[in-house]
Amino acid sequence: MFCKKCGTEQKDGQKFCPKCGEPFLDENGKPYLKGLKKEMQDAKDKLASKADELTKQGKKLVEEKVQPKLQETIEEVKNTDWNKKKDKASSLVHSLYRKFTNAGTKTKAIVIVCTFLLLFLLFGESKCSCIGASLNESQQEEFINLLDDPSTAFTVRIDNALGSNQFGVGWTEVPEGEGSKDNSYIWTLIFFPENDSKITGRAVIEAWLIDRKAWAGTYTKAYRYEIREGIVELYNGSYRPSFDEGWKRDKDIRLYIEKDGESFNLRGEFLGKERLFKQSQYIAAPDKNSHYINR
Repeated sequence: MFCKKCGTEQKDGQKFCPKCGEPFLDENGKPYLKGLKKEMQDAKDKLASKADELTKQGKKLVEEKVQPKLQETIEEVKNTDWNKKKDKASSLVHSLYRKFTNAGTKTKAIVIVCTFLLLFLLFGESKCSCIGASLNESQQEEFINLLDDPSTAFTVRIDNALGSNQFGVGWTEVPEGEGSKDNSYIWTLIFFPENDSKITGRAVIEAWLIDRKAWAGTYTKAYRYEIREGIVELYNGSYRPSFDEGWKRDKDIRLYIEKDGESFNLRGEFLGKERLFKQSQYIAAPDKNSHYINR
């Protein structure tokens, strides 16, 4: 048999012309294309039938296996004597405690070390990280809105006294209230937003004597700031070592926002230690000098 369109000879088993693609005729004298359409429809019907069968099997499986097991679990929970469970757990704890107290020193040491390691793995993130992560969106928005008030500030007190240190004799940090009036400071952080969003702008940290009678101008530090996900980033900082020197680069500071009742605190590393900047208020003193007092 030959193709009626291009005359190419048909080989055994060919249903279409290999040259022009024209369908050959079947034994009934009809083009194979019609038979192909029927084959495709039969395959489609077979797939639909198989899908229905699988659906019925799935429903049957749920009804016979899953639902009875689920109902059994529900009934078991309803009928559970939780007091017995509690007593059993209590008995287990006491048993473990007795075994621990009767164990040797080496075993006790291993148990204690493993316990501390486990607690560290579970809760070992820094306090700052936990604080920042726990601040929700509404609290962060509340904090950002505080920056609309030009009197909002955040302060930390650092007391220093004259004494011996690793370099000989000099000023060293001491507990609050034990420092010198002339060398202990209230460090004050103030924000200056640059747009309506208030999440970026400039920030200044200034040092005042603890009696707030004088401003230590050489301790002023200036930064760019950015607020994100419970964190205040202070970066591109600069400071003046003395009035005779120019501004120098200061290291970046990360502070975590902490909600404290109606106020906010900022916690992070500052001057070599983790410190807490408490929300404070800026006021102008009668002598025109700037003062910061805790609310």
